Amino acid sequence: MADIMLVSIALIILLIGTFTDFKTREVPDWVNYSGIFAGLGIRLIYSASALDPSYILSGALGFGVFLGIALAMFYMGQWGGGDSKMLMGLGALMGLEFRPDNIMVAFFVNALIIGAAYGVLWSIILAVKHKKKFVPYMAKVMKSEQYKKSKKALLVIILSIVVLSLVSGYFAAAALLSIALAILFLFYVFIFLRLVLDRCRYCIF
Repeated sequence: MADIMLVSIALIILLIGTFTDFKTREVPDWVNYSGIFAGLGIRLIYSASALDPSYILSGALGFGVFLGIALAMFYMGQWGGGDSKMLMGLGALMGLEFRPDNIMVAFFVNALIIGAAYGVLWSIILAVKHKKKFVPYMAKVMKSEQYKKSKKALLVIILSIVVLSLVSGYFAAAALLSIALAILFLFYVFIFLRLVLDRCRYCIF
């Protein structure tokens, strides 16, 4: 019963957050804080009544892990404060237990994948819609010293991984090269998303 309640609250918060994000490009704090307090509060009450601390520990772990992810994304400039707090609230509501068959883990993985796909797709639409404003700004950033330094650092990391793969076994080499390609891909995706956020976030679609 408690799981159904928590999942229901999570879905309601996601729906409200999606609606307000589309309408105002922001997620209100009351939505996110409601998720955090509801998740930890319901889990604490259930743990106390059932004399089972695992329920509140699961919520605390989910909150803590996704707090770390949210802070990393926020300080890298990829997410706003509302997005970060939303993830923390979902962590508290859904909880986290590291088991492959755990529905909560599956929920988070799918939510992250869907959220990432939505963010990238929406950013592409904004960039194309406002290309007269976005393209010159992107060209300017690509010529900046900060971008050139970041690109050099990326090249060093990629080359280091490639060299390491040359002295590794077949499967390890394949894994390392996959990681290198993922880093390269994510580097440019993050730059694109940041440029869209800086230039087109408050554009009227």
